[in-house]
Amino acid sequence: MSSLDLSIDGFCSTWPDRRNLPFNHLGGERYVDLKVLKLDRYSWDWRSEKDVWTGPECRLRGKLDCFMDTLYWFYKGHWKSWLKWRKQPKAQREKTNVELWLDAMDWTAIEELSVESVPDSVRKVLSQSRALRMLKTTDIELITNLPNNTLTHLSFCNGFHMRDYLPDFLNHQGESLQSLELRWHDDFIPMQHFGGLDGDFDVLASHTSNLSHLSVNVLYNDTTWPFETIEKIATIPTLRKVDLWMDSLSKCSWPYDSQLGVPEAEILGFSDGNDSGCESKEAFHKIHLNSTSASKMFKHMKEKKQGDELEEATFWEGNWSTEWDGETSRVKVVCKAKTDLNMEEWCMVEQESDDVSQESFFWDESVFTSV
Repeated sequence: MSSLDLSIDGFCSTWPDRRNLPFNHLGGERYVDLKVLKLDRYSWDWRSEKDVWTGPECRLRGKLDCFMDTLYWFYKGHWKSWLKWRKQPKAQREKTNVELWLDAMDWTAIEELSVESVPDSVRKVLSQSRALRMLKTTDIELITNLPNNTLTHLSFCNGFHMRDYLPDFLNHQGESLQSLELRWHDDFIPMQHFGGLDGDFDVLASHTSNLSHLSVNVLYNDTTWPFETIEKIATIPTLRKVDLWMDSLSKCSWPYDSQLGVPEAEILGFSDGNDSGCESKEAFHKIHLNSTSASKMFKHMKEKKQGDELEEATFWEGNWSTEWDGETSRVKVVCKAKTDLNMEEWCMVEQESDDVSQESFFWDESVFTSV
């Protein structure tokens, strides 16, 4: 085994028996050296050194519930492993799951890592790694502590202050990066309100020399496509392939909080609390992503491209997160410049949902006139 893709739901990785890797809290385990490690919502067991494992914990307020919780702990035999752990030397008892995992596996052998954040001990080990090439994380310290110019792919999604730290990322890894993903997930509001990366594409162009693929959010209004933004992206000379995640600035396209029954725009104070204006079909986009609109943008981007020729552009619209429940429309259009095809055939709709009636959208072909 050379790859591990682990996704955790809820608190089952820490209760009731410290069910984090490694599973043997007595130590002595040895894992194969993984080349690919992907951890989603994994709990690192963030605790102080003197409070690693205290036994059964009462997570509920009622006395009866607490009693049943403790009874379950004994009934399932979790007390046995806890008692064995208690008999270990003090130094072994105070090891967290992270430290046990570092003992059990050579983390410097990992070539591809996907994790939101890691403890300091893991950052320290990975700072010595010369094998890590592909990294997906929101851990700023992890990125900046790696040896300079060793990453070929970096994915930074949903990270706070992403734009503020962009120069730091590029100063450390810009020369080696071949692929870069900088975006917010489809249900993350701040990106739509506080702006995209329009003013930072010149930084990308000046700090990278091998960047051939870029994946970013692109903001647009309800009446015209973001031709100015894609012109700025086209100034990156080494770029040959892009993934553009189209985000509407209309508040009607923002996520809807199903529990509260109101748009998240109203929760954040971007609405007056009265008529949101999103009830009528006129509130939806007057333009919609399809092969025609994608073709216009792709051709315009190729015309403005500096340096290497743009070979491929993929346009995404709608919610493409893994938690997508099918309640909103989403479209994927792939454009490839092929010499054996007419330009009108370069762009094809590969995926399109039919969950939202097309009557909900107004098509304004006037926005597709020549730029």
